[in-house]
Amino acid sequence: MASNDEVERQAICRQGFIGSLYDIRTDKLEGTNLFKKKLPEEFINVRDNPHTDYELLFHNSQKETFNKMNIEASLKLSLLGGMINITGSAKYLKQTKEDSRTIRVTYVYKVKTKTERLLISMGGLSEYFSEDGLENPNATHMVTGIMWGANVAATFEQVVDNHDQVETVEGSLSVVLKALPISGNAKLDLENKENSKHENLKISFSGDLLIDECPQNIAEVLSVFKKVPSLIKSLNDGKGQQLVFFLYPLKRIAQIFKHELQITRMINEVSQLVVMRIENIFEDISKGKRKFNDFLNEIKPWEDYISRDWQNEIREKQVELIAVELKTQRELSTLLKNIRSGQEEESVMERLLDNFDRENPCSSRSIEKFLKDKRNIILKIGTLKGFDREKHLLKEIFSLTDKLLEPELYEKDVYLLHISDKWQTKDKLNWLKQLRCFKHLISCETESNDTTSNSAFIVIDYDLHHSDLENDEHRAEKCCIYYAKRGAIKCRDYYEDSL
Repeated sequence: MASNDEVERQAICRQGFIGSLYDIRTDKLEGTNLFKKKLPEEFINVRDNPHTDYELLFHNSQKETFNKMNIEASLKLSLLGGMINITGSAKYLKQTKEDSRTIRVTYVYKVKTKTERLLISMGGLSEYFSEDGLENPNATHMVTGIMWGANVAATFEQVVDNHDQVETVEGSLSVVLKALPISGNAKLDLENKENSKHENLKISFSGDLLIDECPQNIAEVLSVFKKVPSLIKSLNDGKGQQLVFFLYPLKRIAQIFKHELQITRMINEVSQLVVMRIENIFEDISKGKRKFNDFLNEIKPWEDYISRDWQNEIREKQVELIAVELKTQRELSTLLKNIRSGQEEESVMERLLDNFDRENPCSSRSIEKFLKDKRNIILKIGTLKGFDREKHLLKEIFSLTDKLLEPELYEKDVYLLHISDKWQTKDKLNWLKQLRCFKHLISCETESNDTTSNSAFIVIDYDLHHSDLENDEHRAEKCCIYYAKRGAIKCRDYYEDSL
């Protein structure tokens, strides 16, 4: 049975059966059956529908993934709003790239086997209907058909050194995956030089079939895919798993069998424009998260050398973004359910969407503003990158005097560069001069190749060590270079004194 009243919903790991009650307002299987007893086999038509295909997902956004996997517009909203929990075998639908250096490509092997359809016009079917099922206020439709098969997904992931490599590696990986000879006896040429680029790929499997061991390379992935048809044969009499539900309105079923409904069900669909706007909201959230994660990735190697206060602000922002994203998802989910049920007007959703870009901390615009305000951290890291961490940078210091009296420094010519974000902003010209002078001293020391050289160069960062040096009698008041020998400070501005 197929008609204009029929709607399709992809199963996405959910289990139903012919007669299952479904609520399209929440996109949930209600858990009960319209039939009060088991249907004889003659009421269900089973048709072979063999078909294999594949899809490559690049996980730039959930919107892109849903479109490639032909997720219905209404179901997209339910998935984005968290009304359906995407876990386990369908997790590849939810995955997006977490930052700009992550390569994540999923090869989805799609197999269709059989389609079951309820023969709703067959005489005697009404004897099996439950009137309580037709009057169930928590259901709007009934499952009248199921498409069977399996989706098996292999996800290839790698983190590269810089964003420029992403497109290159994704492109070459795409070429190899598109050439996978899934069927027949064809063999994949794995001696191709392209494959050497993919030796560092992390591979994970998900989907509708249980894989004994996760493949470690592309050749093993191919081997698993070739076993899919035989693995399907062991599931549900060779049908595999449920892929698509065909749904028919309970209202129409009641009309066909001349049952007068005692309840009225309000079912409204959200307009296509609002669907697109909600998709764009979540795409924008993903974009903002990638930018924020890029920022975190830049900071992570330097955590020991960055102000604790700065790091606390970043962590607080991170917690806020997680909470706000969840709150936004819940608000959209509640509104979506209420609009579909006729309890709210679509205009309420439109107002929420209108305010997102301007007011929501998760919007890419808000995150860009936060990152711009924290640009000083990236500038500080840029400065620190010019020094050898082991030789020149300090993770901690308790006093300048104690540092200079350390045995390994006592007999050396010690140069201390004092820096802080405040001093750089206040007098950038002086900051640049002092920095150049300090680096010049290091360079001269390095280029001299003098094995008897007895100098040490240390950066004192007052943003990191502020609390430890706040009351130090020898603390600096501006960006400058101290020169010290045998525990005593001989000069408090080496650059100026050397002119």
